[in-house]
Amino acid sequence: MKKYSYFAFIIAIFMAFGCNGLIQFGKNGSGGTGNESGSTGNSGNTGSSDNSGSGSRFMVTGVSPVDGATNASLDGSIVVTFNRELDTNVTSNLAITLNPVLPNTMFDWGAGAGGNISVEGNKLILKPRGLLKDMSYHASVMPIYFKSKDGEILDNIYSWHFSTGEEPYFSNIADVSPENGYGYCQGRKIELDYTGGQWYWQPDSVFDDRGMPTGGIYTYWQHQPLVIRVKNNCTAGMYAMRIWIKNIEGPLPSFYRYFNVTLRDANRYWGCFVVEASDYIEKPALISVYLPAGDSEFYLDWLNDAYRQGEYDANLNISIIDFPMEKNVRVPAGEYRRHYQFCELSGDWLFDQECAYTASGNAAIGFAYDEMIPGQHVLTVRAKGYGTMPDGYSYQLEAKVNGVSYDLSLPADAAHFQSASVPVEVSNDKPVVNIKWKNAPCGETGLKLEWVRLEKI
Repeated sequence: MKKYSYFAFIIAIFMAFGCNGLIQFGKNGSGGTGNESGSTGNSGNTGSSDNSGSGSRFMVTGVSPVDGATNASLDGSIVVTFNRELDTNVTSNLAITLNPVLPNTMFDWGAGAGGNISVEGNKLILKPRGLLKDMSYHASVMPIYFKSKDGEILDNIYSWHFSTGEEPYFSNIADVSPENGYGYCQGRKIELDYTGGQWYWQPDSVFDDRGMPTGGIYTYWQHQPLVIRVKNNCTAGMYAMRIWIKNIEGPLPSFYRYFNVTLRDANRYWGCFVVEASDYIEKPALISVYLPAGDSEFYLDWLNDAYRQGEYDANLNISIIDFPMEKNVRVPAGEYRRHYQFCELSGDWLFDQECAYTASGNAAIGFAYDEMIPGQHVLTVRAKGYGTMPDGYSYQLEAKVNGVSYDLSLPADAAHFQSASVPVEVSNDKPVVNIKWKNAPCGETGLKLEWVRLEKI
């Protein structure tokens, strides 16, 4: 795999000063070099062709429904077959997971005692209650919790997908959001369009050269167009969109703490997914978005690639996009807007779980407010510096509220967040507050923005 390091220097500076409908995917061979070194095999059980005898490592050898199956029975069992008999004393309810989580269902061991998970010889049998029609499921057998009868512990996650509808899991998936009497709105579907960028697809049964799962869609380069099309026959309103991300191939550099992926629609940004970076484990993040009834589109943009040949390589692997929360998730009408809840963005910004930061002159970031009472307010900006600051330097910021400009000045303090306030006039109930850094010096001086507050006087 080849990647240019034009962004590595910028991200190294930024990240070194860091603060503090479910859809599954898989590989399309067009548009780039693809995965050059990945090996294949079930759940990391590579390097062994003997899957049946007691001399091979303890592993999963088969599942039902099979990976990628469609029209799976709503009433059928999920069966996992191993190459050895199972220790029946291993009974953790964390041993197998099913995502999305089924309504009103706990995985209990001991079918004879009213549970729905049992062991028969070399087979694990799950009889789930409440599989939903036209739904895609992601099942995982977790390591550590399984042990063979002769004492060997399963040491790799085994994951696969199946669908209870006609559509394959990677193209047209029903979302899950509590709404109707059964517990879920089944009238929402998500489709991806990644034909405009260099994205690749492969199922969870494919592993890279480090033995890590590479299931999902993935790219080796930042700023590759990715469109999320939502067909929403459920109630319009504010929903929490969730994304699950990890690195693929790699390894990540030591300074790389968070993946930054912005989300916008045709009219505005909804913010940035700030996802803890890992070479091994998928991590989630949430953003609240307005989802209208009918068709809508959202656009993802990965901001912070990092690559140095022979040393490190950050690559974006997305395994899940969904709307897991109930409808009408409320965004606070007034007061604070956190750094990642922006509606406008210009210049080079990066994000961690505490602040937005930039070393870019004239960088600007905007925040939208709803249900505000027109009149006089106090605008407060909380931020601090980082890097090397010239003697006598202070941060000069321009705040625009509904197009009217106000000046703020912050001390050049790299150790502590500082606040600056100014009285502003709010002329309508949906103001936009835009913050611009006016006096960025040459050198390694940066600005970290924690939050913006708009408070009625």
